[in-house]
Amino acid sequence: MIGAPVSYARAAYHAIHTFIVEGENGVRRPVRFSWQPVAGVRNTDPDAPPDDKYLRQELDARLQRWPARFVLMMTIGEAGDAIDDPTRPWPARRTRVVMGTLTLTSVPKDQASAGEQISFNPLRLVRGIEPSGDPILHARRDAYEVSREMRGGIACPFSNRS
Repeated sequence: MIGAPVSYARAAYHAIHTFIVEGENGVRRPVRFSWQPVAGVRNTDPDAPPDDKYLRQELDARLQRWPARFVLMMTIGEAGDAIDDPTRPWPARRTRVVMGTLTLTSVPKDQASAGEQISFNPLRLVRGIEPSGDPILHARRDAYEVSREMRGGIACPFSNRS
């Protein structure tokens, strides 16, 4: 019982899948990514009654005062870590590397419409990052592309689909 986040800007976001990154020296390593809030993680009282609308209201009020910032963290796996099973966590003592910062300054008024152009496909990867052998990760590719097509989103660079 940890409670819900007090804010979208005070929640950590964890990608559940493992990816393989290749450095300039050709070394390949399994990694997992997460976004950590610069303001720190903070949760509500787990015994408080639920409130369905507070997160969006809190974010709108917060962004009128200051931006929300997140640090992209890359956790480096070690021998014996599960790379093909997202249900198996890695030990907390793994090396973590700061990859960059995301600064959120506003949210579109019509977020549903603006979000329709986004692909949430976890297999849209840049050079140097590859998917692991996780079968769930690979199954998500086509499902996310069908969803994107149905919503009229941008074309996929690695698919035969338009």
